[in-house]
Amino acid sequence: MTSSKLDIDISKIRSLIGRHVIYKKNKYVVIEVLDEAPALILEAHETVIQADQHGEAHRRVPNTETVPVLSSAGNEYSLAYLNINFLDE
Repeated sequence: MTSSKLDIDISKIRSLIGRHVIYKKNKYVVIEVLDEAPALILEAHETVIQADQHGEAHRRVPNTETVPVLSSAGNEYSLAYLNINFLDE
């Protein structure tokens, strides 16, 4: 028995850009979609302190998360994607 790849409509995934979500109990906004191995890039509403190349913290930047849309086998949605709570606008 072979597992087939899940066929997704990337334009529907791209339409999620700008949506506000809850992921891992934090508020994010979808800022980008990666097409090759479909994934959502989420940007946090709150900032974190970012270290420079020498490990010294100098500025605050939004935290980002990359959430794969499909499982590693590609035959179903990833658990991380299924755990995103899309907020109504």
